[in-house]
Amino acid sequence: MFGKLPSMTDKNNKITVAVEDLEFREITADASEETLKILVDKEAVHPLQRVHGDPYDTQPKNPRAEVMRRLAPAGAAHWSHRCYGLFAPGHPTPEVVVYVALEQLPTQALNRIDSKDLPGNINRYLEENGTALPHPNCAVFYAITNAAIHADGTVDPDHPVIVKKQKHGMRAAERLIHEVATRVQQAYGVHTFTTLSPLRGGVGAGAKGFRDWLVEHPEAREYLVTDERELLERLAPPLGLEAAAPLSEVLERANLAVHTLEPDEQQGLRAILQRLALIYLQKGKDPVASFHLGNGAEIAQLHWSPKTGTPSEQQGALGVMVNYRYEPALLTERKTHYAVTKDAPVAPSLLERLGMAADTQEAHAAPQSVVALKGGAHTPSAHAAKVGEGHERF
Repeated sequence: MFGKLPSMTDKNNKITVAVEDLEFREITADASEETLKILVDKEAVHPLQRVHGDPYDTQPKNPRAEVMRRLAPAGAAHWSHRCYGLFAPGHPTPEVVVYVALEQLPTQALNRIDSKDLPGNINRYLEENGTALPHPNCAVFYAITNAAIHADGTVDPDHPVIVKKQKHGMRAAERLIHEVATRVQQAYGVHTFTTLSPLRGGVGAGAKGFRDWLVEHPEAREYLVTDERELLERLAPPLGLEAAAPLSEVLERANLAVHTLEPDEQQGLRAILQRLALIYLQKGKDPVASFHLGNGAEIAQLHWSPKTGTPSEQQGALGVMVNYRYEPALLTERKTHYAVTKDAPVAPSLLERLGMAADTQEAHAAPQSVVALKGGAHTPSAHAAKVGEGHERF
């Protein structure tokens, strides 16, 4: 059915396949049980297996039913939830998988989608069934799975395929994203592509994330305005901390106890986390951000979903999610800018909403950077401006 298996095997009978030889296929609801098992067992971004001790997950899960929500019915030409994969020639299960949600979003001038309108509710894709959608204008990449890696980030020694990229060539995930974008653009005329990605949570051996960055850089508190610093000092005692407790500890406890906070306190916490997350993405060491920015994306929007993710991942990311936006007409400019300067391109409207830009630029203008912040109450001190300097980038 799948043809002849590649003949290049090693002494452990593992198949070695070059990235460029992988075959692109859509994975639909009629996928084999072998493929569905990989989708369930290897999903790390939004796990399909029940996590014991998760305070937000009180109902039993049906992993198979949940993964089926993410797939289009076989033969459905216009469906909102879709899944694509790269397969070794002759092999029935995927090597890398990406989940995509198609959206029809409001547009501004020149049919461009404003960053404030980009989707931030991941539960719509994880908990709701897909629907017929004949005229989407945005594709949202919300999870990617590597079949050779366990959900906990460790390598699967029993996985039968080794994927190798050529020197200076694309990785499998990069090729899959490009392939999906090309196909979706051709099929539906979509010109806006974005991710909905959690910040790195620091899960796994040696991994570090957003919370770790805050622990290592307590001076990041200086990026906050007076009202925000006072809010944290006010929140600390009810959370069992001293008013001058480390920033990372206050944010972590407040994030977990969000249901006890007043609406205005929640709004203040949201602004604090979004501002610090943007600075982390520009000056920290988030490999997911580096991957997307290095491929020509911009940081378009930040969201706060404190109940998203497993307990350890959610705590490390502090509930923050990011839209990395890809726009075909601007990919080359942004990719070159980032390669030369390492300044992360950020949507001007996002900077304005966070009070981190004095001037509003046209949405398609040259990328802005937080390091170019202008004066005013939101400008960090000279000491805080050094946060992240001297650290290598992924």
